[in-house]
Amino acid sequence: MATQPESDQKQEIPADEMAERQKVTRWLVIAVAVWGITLAVGSFLAWDRAELAAEHEGVSDQIDFQTRLLKFVIPLSAVGLFVGGWIIALKKRRDS
Repeated sequence: MATQPESDQKQEIPADEMAERQKVTRWLVIAVAVWGITLAVGSFLAWDRAELAAEHEGVSDQIDFQTRLLKFVIPLSAVGLFVGGWIIALKKRRDS
């Protein structure tokens, strides 16, 4: 008695289960994207040095804007590349 399907047979997944899987995957992708945006915003708003964080008056003028912008762009692009690659892989898998 064989418990595994034949190698040339594909096991069909019911439509309602497939829809539920797609829904969960979509929310997971959105959650990872939101997490990445949160990391990027946190990096942008973070102080560069501990002594600057201790002084709240006029601190924002002492931190270089380009440095803060890079601290925002780097994590955002890393998560964007990850999520984008994930979406492309899911689309290729669905089309094949």
